[in-house]
Amino acid sequence: MTRKKQHGRGRRKQDKKRPRDSAEGGDSRGESRGAGYKEIERTNTHFEAYYKHIVPEGEWDEFIAACRSPLPATFRITGTRLAAAQLRDQLEPMYFRELEGLQVDGEWIEPPRPLPWYPDRLGWHLNVTRILIRKHDALRRFHRFLINESEQGNLTRQEAVSMIPPLLLDVQPSHKVLDMCAAPGSKTTQLIEALHGNNETMPTGMVIANDADHKRCYMLVHQAKRLQSPCFMVTNADASLFPHVHLKDKDGKDKPLVYDRILCDVPCSGDGTLRKNLLVWNKWNPQQGPGLHGLQIRITRRAVQLLAVGGLVTYSTCSFHPGENEAVVAAILREFKGMVELVDVSDKLPELKRTAGLSSWPILSQKDGELLRTFEDVPEKQRTGRFPKTLFSPTAEEAEWMHLEQCVRINPHQQNTGGFFIALLKKTAPVNRRDARRNGLLPDEPEAEAAEADGSTEKVAETGKDEPVRMGKKRQRVFKEEPYVFIDPDDEDIKAIMEFYGLADTFPKHLLLVRSSNPKKKNNIYYVSPDIHSILANAEQSSLKIINTAVKLFSRSDSVKQACSFRACIEGLDVVFPHMSDKRCRQATLDDFRALVSTEYVNFDRFSSSVADFCRSVDYGCIALHVPASAGCLSPIRLLAWRGESAVRLMIPTGDRDHLKILLGIRVEIELPPQQESKKPKAEEADDKVTADVAGGDEGDKAAASAEAGAGDAVQPMDQVQEQAQPEAAAVDAAT
Repeated sequence: MTRKKQHGRGRRKQDKKRPRDSAEGGDSRGESRGAGYKEIERTNTHFEAYYKHIVPEGEWDEFIAACRSPLPATFRITGTRLAAAQLRDQLEPMYFRELEGLQVDGEWIEPPRPLPWYPDRLGWHLNVTRILIRKHDALRRFHRFLINESEQGNLTRQEAVSMIPPLLLDVQPSHKVLDMCAAPGSKTTQLIEALHGNNETMPTGMVIANDADHKRCYMLVHQAKRLQSPCFMVTNADASLFPHVHLKDKDGKDKPLVYDRILCDVPCSGDGTLRKNLLVWNKWNPQQGPGLHGLQIRITRRAVQLLAVGGLVTYSTCSFHPGENEAVVAAILREFKGMVELVDVSDKLPELKRTAGLSSWPILSQKDGELLRTFEDVPEKQRTGRFPKTLFSPTAEEAEWMHLEQCVRINPHQQNTGGFFIALLKKTAPVNRRDARRNGLLPDEPEAEAAEADGSTEKVAETGKDEPVRMGKKRQRVFKEEPYVFIDPDDEDIKAIMEFYGLADTFPKHLLLVRSSNPKKKNNIYYVSPDIHSILANAEQSSLKIINTAVKLFSRSDSVKQACSFRACIEGLDVVFPHMSDKRCRQATLDDFRALVSTEYVNFDRFSSSVADFCRSVDYGCIALHVPASAGCLSPIRLLAWRGESAVRLMIPTGDRDHLKILLGIRVEIELPPQQESKKPKAEEADDKVTADVAGGDEGDKAAASAEAGAGDAVQPMDQVQEQAQPEAAAVDAAT
């Protein structure tokens, strides 16, 4: 959003004092942003008066002092478990330890340290301001390294407390997972990583990431495409009205999809982010939390309806307000009594310091600042709207069986984090007869199934009736999206690809598709998992709007020397590799890979004898090389290269080449363009600023096209080999 749109028409007055932007941690640390910026006072009378009654007794001074201090930066090492562990083992001695014992202007620099509660030392904490970074060469080098790894997707900037909900869900490779309010997507990437936790096989489950904002959906695409999962889909729907999705069973019959895990990180007032979002201090008022209470209940209710019996849902907010936290959980437990229960997570993440949930709380009146203890304290005229009955504490009898103390509150002063709230709910029984049929606990009723298949949504009535009350479809703004069209397995292009790359009959040809209104025009060939395939095939039976899915396996090549018109794509190599024969695939050594990443073009005779003989014997074009997991390589490495007349060149972008060097123990001194020195890395904007970069013709395609043009052959102009942007890859920039 431009400044003109934010401040209205006309030119902004030059002498107007504006609060300092706090989208990035550096700005919230009190660093100079130039003339014309007014320092925000970190105080709010109503905020302090109310939360003194919420924060545990004796902790207020520590709490408010932490709220007024800047928030440290935190990041995760991303990827599957083995790949992330391998990167971690290289980063610690190569980059992290050189910051130990560093002193700048008489101030000791705290080196990066692992978050004590995050598994496998994959979450890290960094408490260094941008001013200090500019003052020391070692810090500048480290900052450049973080920028590069973040933009390549190997590190993800994410608030520490935001990492907790996916960990509590304990996602397994077979789980069907729904992220209901997913943008900007940092938690979604955690879910995908957990789904692919088994490095050896493709998971049988899937992750559906949904957001109600169409533009923010494209940020999900940007965040998740770095993980290249064929088991991932982005959808655009109102979370409180998320439609039922249908799959095909083994007999070809439609069956409603129920989810094993649901992440419900709902819209909230966000006052727990006040350490980085300084505007909270100016804008906080008593009505912000209660104003979202109804929406939060509706979203969580829908999550319970969609959840499988025995499944788990995390409810979370970045708010301190009990009206957004315990009150919502209590309303769900009350509505689904005997069907949903709170899960005790006190034994999970044992190093995480937390506070128990509240069983009773006051609500602050907006007019006179009076504390309202019960619903009866609310003036008669305000009882139906501003202060609903569900906003207040449960009765003593309800509190006894609800066990709201099992909720988790994270306060800033406990481990130098933001504020957060998490509750883990388990569905123990179906919520009505239709839900029982979806879970296979009652036989199907054809009439009811036909009624479900029309795409309308449903809502469980609060009257206790066993059948849901029908609700009409919600009108949404229409956006044109290119269709997903599956390719005939006997298509001539598919036969040519199978022959050229030596793919076995086990290769899932029936899961290939193109995204185009003209399916005969196959510039790119994509792959989806069986469950995603089933959802796409049944898309007409629901009102679900699909924004993006699939992983690119093959792209049309302009090379006249390769016998096949399609080159393989690095994004989909993990899908293709298990089905490749020795025809165009060969095992290499770590020394072979070191040669490939260290030199642009590698002559055949520089390889080990096995790889050199393979390169001389194989036809011109795309080849695959791999190194299995070993003592020197925790995770298997698979790469695509272009075999030219007398040399081989990797088909990867420069950033990925540097990342491979690090994995192989080669230190990289990363030089960035001057303008990038002061530019905030895209990954740093997760959870507090919306950005999207899903433009087609990505760097991987450019690198592959460049590899085709090189490797000892006549170089084609880049504009002749770059691909056209795909319809789904419209760049979107929006700021919250």
